[in-house]
Amino acid sequence: MDTTKQTHVHIVFKSHLDIGFTDLAHQVVDQYLHSYIPAALELIEMLEEVPDVDFSWTTGSWLIQRFYASATTSWRSRLEKAIAAHKIHWHALPFTMHSELATVDLYKEGLEISKELDRRFDRHTIAAKCTDVPGHTKAIVPLLKAYGIEYLHIGINAACSPAEVPELFRWHADGKEIIVNYQSGYGSITEFDPAHTVLYFSHQHDNERPPSIGELKKLYETIRLRYPDARIIASDLSSFAETILPFAGQLPVVKGEIGDTWIHGAASDPLKVARYRALARSIPQIRETGDPGERTFTRTLLLVPEHTWGMDQKRFLPDFLSWSKPAFQAARKRDLIPQDTLQEGVLSYTKIPLSFYDELKGRLSYRLFERSWKEQRGYLEQAVAALQTDRARDIASKALRETEPKWPDNRGFTHSEEKRSFSSGKWQIEVDAATGALLRCYHGGSRLELASPGEPFCRYRYHVHDHREFSRFFSSYLLPDESHHEWSLPDYTKPGLSRVADLRSLQFLPIRAAIWYREGEECFTLHVCTQMPEEAVETYGAPAEVALSYQFSHRKPTCLAALHWRKKEASRIPESSWLEFHLPSCFQSLKLSKMGMQIDPAEVVRQGNRALHAIDDHLDITLRDRQDLLRVCSLDAPVVSLGRPRILEFDRMLPDLRQGIFFNLHNNLWGTNFPMWYDDDALFRFSFSLTEEQT
Repeated sequence: MDTTKQTHVHIVFKSHLDIGFTDLAHQVVDQYLHSYIPAALELIEMLEEVPDVDFSWTTGSWLIQRFYASATTSWRSRLEKAIAAHKIHWHALPFTMHSELATVDLYKEGLEISKELDRRFDRHTIAAKCTDVPGHTKAIVPLLKAYGIEYLHIGINAACSPAEVPELFRWHADGKEIIVNYQSGYGSITEFDPAHTVLYFSHQHDNERPPSIGELKKLYETIRLRYPDARIIASDLSSFAETILPFAGQLPVVKGEIGDTWIHGAASDPLKVARYRALARSIPQIRETGDPGERTFTRTLLLVPEHTWGMDQKRFLPDFLSWSKPAFQAARKRDLIPQDTLQEGVLSYTKIPLSFYDELKGRLSYRLFERSWKEQRGYLEQAVAALQTDRARDIASKALRETEPKWPDNRGFTHSEEKRSFSSGKWQIEVDAATGALLRCYHGGSRLELASPGEPFCRYRYHVHDHREFSRFFSSYLLPDESHHEWSLPDYTKPGLSRVADLRSLQFLPIRAAIWYREGEECFTLHVCTQMPEEAVETYGAPAEVALSYQFSHRKPTCLAALHWRKKEASRIPESSWLEFHLPSCFQSLKLSKMGMQIDPAEVVRQGNRALHAIDDHLDITLRDRQDLLRVCSLDAPVVSLGRPRILEFDRMLPDLRQGIFFNLHNNLWGTNFPMWYDDDALFRFSFSLTEEQT
């Protein structure tokens, strides 16, 4: 491209907000509210007297709304002046989210924040920004469009393989379209020839303060050298979007799903996610109460799908030696990471300079690191505390009670010593004496077959992962540029894991199933209690006991299933837990419900997430020669893998759905800022029912 033909350069100045990562979440927010936003306002005011350079600041709507609501009269007045002068901007989203972990209600609530600011300050925001997360579901397209958003910039983490989509394209979904600007890195340079216009991102690093005047002068010099004849504008995303919109018809069209290749992190805290999903489902009921705290309740819940789930592991827990269970337990008890452990681990297994930790003496603590996850769980308590009426609080409390892990109560049940096959009403059932899975599950009235020989139903699997799997994943998923290895290696893998003697990839199934059953007027109920092998429990982190409970309705072809576990010890050894289902032999097709939209997993673009998805609460299976379909609901576990448990895999292959459905109940594989161990009891609820075919 001949850069002398570019007539306008829109500079967008932006910091990347992580609500956490660089510190505890509340301290990061305080830093923005009391330091960074005031610094941006002061810089704007100082530049009124400085020629040849300019500055305007863009952030998500949530920070501007928080600042305006909490600022003193003086700071609020200065903010209003900067907004009126087009020096402070918000984009349409509150912050970067794992979009498919949000619900439609929550995503709309996030968009409503920018609309409120637009109405208050007479603005017209038509652009949104997602940073860091490598991709999103196309279900956001009609939601953005409904709020007048025409342009979305997705700037992905610089180390990750990008999805194979054009840099600029029109994303079609459900009859709607928006322009998407998709780039590796948080955002760089987009040169748009038809409009002779350039978008030039000036990004600060994660949670960094706005630039200095000296940095601005150097930036302007660089841009003037590259675009000598262009007008340089301290601009915003909506202004750039307005410039390119007239040329939208010239852009290629993408209709496929992209997905989120980080979505497995959502399974790192099962209890938090189960409670979050329960409260999110209660939003319509709570709104009906007219509770004056409903908006605060909803907006606090919105912080859960925000993409930061704790502090930066490589910075605040740089213990690259304590991986085995005994070593981890001793280190966790000791709490602070000794200097010799820090030096040996960092120098032996990473490319991080030791100077990276100079300012953190006394803060390299297991307890502090865990505190950052507890702080994230606290959003749920804060949300409920915002409700002001008894009726709304009762709805929220009931939703939370239903997620409490409770071991099946066998009182009133008959213990089956030998019997493994049962016939009740129209149901025929056979239980695997070892794993507790169903080997036969057939409803004669509807001819619904959920399990058959060789295709078990509701089988729990516990996987252990070794350093070789991480090496393969790193090689296939991360870009080859070694300049990012200093931070991407500890973010995406487990440096030092190879120290664990004899660690290898393993799979464990439950053993010694004990069966209880009860015949009732409404349903037939089975409780199957199992144990996990001693090695899985003692050497690794499997729960000691796993129970499966089933309810088979006498009134309709519906089966409710729940998996319970207890006595799980915390473990840093990489682990994942799965619940496995096989598809009926008459299976024809499958669609996932993501943010209210039916998504065909075969439509995921190359290098999108073809392995894992987060669903609202169900997926639908179309059956051959039938007018109904099988709906599989998952109330608590959103992450599902199709075909096989494809985690730590980036093979770009579409799944073979005939091999089954695998819900990821938990994993501790995704480093960076997700919970790295889990020792709570757990409950995961599912239902399987026939419903009318969706058109």
